[in-house]
Amino acid sequence: MLQTAVSMRPDYVQGYINRGDIMVKLGRMKEAIVIYKTALKYEPDNADVYYNLGVVSLELKDPDAARVYFETALQHDPDHWQSLYNSAIMIQEHGNANDWPELEKRLQHLEKKNPTDPKIYFTMGMLDMDRKDYISAEKYIKKCLQYEPTFRSALFNLALMLVNNLNKPLEALPYLNTLLQNYPDHTKGMMLLGDINVNVQKDLISADKHFKRVVELEPDNIQANHNLCVVMVEKDRERLNNWSVDRKLTKFSFCLGYIHLFLIINEVNLHFHWAFKEINQKPKCTALLLGNQISFSSAFNEKYVLQN
Repeated sequence: MLQTAVSMRPDYVQGYINRGDIMVKLGRMKEAIVIYKTALKYEPDNADVYYNLGVVSLELKDPDAARVYFETALQHDPDHWQSLYNSAIMIQEHGNANDWPELEKRLQHLEKKNPTDPKIYFTMGMLDMDRKDYISAEKYIKKCLQYEPTFRSALFNLALMLVNNLNKPLEALPYLNTLLQNYPDHTKGMMLLGDINVNVQKDLISADKHFKRVVELEPDNIQANHNLCVVMVEKDRERLNNWSVDRKLTKFSFCLGYIHLFLIINEVNLHFHWAFKEINQKPKCTALLLGNQISFSSAFNEKYVLQN
């Protein structure tokens, strides 16, 4: 039907846009590009078409072309919200400090146009994290959560920042609890909560529960396996100090099994030396030491949406 309408009236731009959208939904991205570009022959200043070309370019893993299309859309319509927002995301993800003033300008523009959109404040918070202005980042991410209390990335990154950068680990607890209530398989959240259990609250029972859950979901998670062994030993610390080496080896058979696994996949971390230190024996081989630390989650996981 759309093809008939276009054939009857070749300058029917909305028909091309609709056909291009259908091609995108069918996964026929290259055909969509041809159709959108045909629409531009009749309306070369159509910001929606340039935006859609940018989205398709992202799907084709061509971010440079996508950014050019978003910028072209903004040249024709400086208030084109989707192009403004997605170009801001691309600037933030690129991580070039020279682009931060332009990113801030775009985010402020977006805020004026839609002051209740949580994604804007989250992106502002991530920008301030990049600039190491953690006080301001905390303010913006909390504002994001005012508008969307279950925003997954906001909950985790705020909790992580409170622990690692603002030295307020107990204030991270309600955000982690909300995160895990809504996303019960968020392993990085469980790891962070387990670390607080061990290092701040000295709650080994809760830590054991969280690390075990991570291992259930990710059996090859090195840091979780290591932390689980540490918790197991700390729970028996008083008795362990009085045990013989042979008895310690029996107790540590669980941990040593993981050491063998880590050696096979060539990802041994400090766990190897830690375990043998607890047994009071020197390791018999050399291990590759890798420090595994929790890192900020990807800031943007949302799908780009076509503008109709």
